Amino acid sequence: MIQFIFKSIGQRIILLFFISIISHAIVHLAPGEPSLVDPSNPRMKAEDIQRIRAAFHLDEPLYIQYVYWMKDLFTADLKSFKDNQPVLKKIWDRFLNS
Repeated sequence: MIQFIFKSIGQRIILLFFISIISHAIVHLAPGEPSLVDPSNPRMKAEDIQRIRAAFHLDEPLYIQYVYWMKDLFTADLKSFKDNQPVLKKIWDRFLNS
C-alpha cells in the first residue's frame, strides 16, 4: 500500500512538471511580445522595453526563464507585466467581487 502511494505521488509530481512546461510554452508561443505590455502607449521607449525585458528575464534563454518562473511560482512571487503588482493579490481582489 505504501509503495502504491509513493508511486502515485511520484506520477503526479511528474505530471505537474510536464503541465508546467506546457503552460510556460503556451505563454511564450502566444502572439506578441510580453515586454510590450501596452504597445499603444506612445511614451514607451526602447530603453523602457529593455528594462522590462531585463526585470522579467525575457532576455534570457527559454529554459532559464522557466527556472525563474518556477522559482517565482514556488515562492508565490509572480508579478504582473503591466503594473508589477503581485498576481495572487490581483486574483484575490477579483475573486472577492465574484
